[in-house]
Amino acid sequence: MNRTIKRLLRNHISDASRSAYSVAVSAYSKYCLANNYKFHRSTLLRFIAHLFDRGIAYSTVRVYIAGISNWLKEHGHTDFTKTLIIEQAIKGFARLRPNQRDQRQPISLDVMRLIKARLNDSQLASYDKVLFWAACNAAFFGFLRPGEFTVSHTHSFRAGRTLLLSDLILGGNSVIVTIKRSKTDQMSCGSRLSLSSTKRSVCPYRAISKFYALRCGIGFSNVYPFFMYPNGTFLSRSRFAGTLKLLLHDIPYASHYTPHSFRIGAATVASELGCSPTRIKRAGRWKIQVYSRYIRSVRAVEGLRPYK
Repeated sequence: MNRTIKRLLRNHISDASRSAYSVAVSAYSKYCLANNYKFHRSTLLRFIAHLFDRGIAYSTVRVYIAGISNWLKEHGHTDFTKTLIIEQAIKGFARLRPNQRDQRQPISLDVMRLIKARLNDSQLASYDKVLFWAACNAAFFGFLRPGEFTVSHTHSFRAGRTLLLSDLILGGNSVIVTIKRSKTDQMSCGSRLSLSSTKRSVCPYRAISKFYALRCGIGFSNVYPFFMYPNGTFLSRSRFAGTLKLLLHDIPYASHYTPHSFRIGAATVASELGCSPTRIKRAGRWKIQVYSRYIRSVRAVEGLRPYK
């Protein structure tokens, strides 16, 4: 019973948030030890000033404060992060150093077609080409976060968070994908996405079903990641980002295209096609109005020569 209680209490926040919070508490602890300070409101005020002088972003400081607040509560201490003087310092931090505008560019259908052309002309192995194109289509049409279809390390994965072969079901002209857990909905039992055939050059059903056949043929169980290589390694975020960078290296604002650009592009294209906010939020599994930040202006890339 005690073990269950501890498990319930620990899971009041996600593993990702706990990981970020541990970094915050560690940074604060090191600051206190280096200056022989105790955990106190006045020390936290000095710590905030220290972060400002180091040029730390406001968004990072907010995570630090949330992490310290959570640690204090979990250990039965008074949460001095909520006092007036700390809140005023945070507001001053925000006014003097507001968050920078998100520079990431949306992947449009034009960029998807360019990726496909350059991928076909690249020196990648045939299997790798099919895998990468399937991952691009899954990310774009599924509004996926990078962490929902890639892993952190090529030799390990977390079954409760990684897209597995068993999470896909192929139908007549669509692929049903189960996303087991969403960042914005930790209590959910998962979401089911239907990626249908577009009958066009950029088609999630054709791209994913082609790789599905290859994936089933390499001999690994369906409880292993879907995006997996014949040598037993998995598609990592860094590998996916590296391939994307290689294929788009010479287009305008090339450095602003990241793995998250597929999700941003999905929201942008859906908005341009006249989809309602409710439908976009449902597709992207957003619970609040944050989805509107993902809708950007699409830059034309037609006419660029394919990468050789």
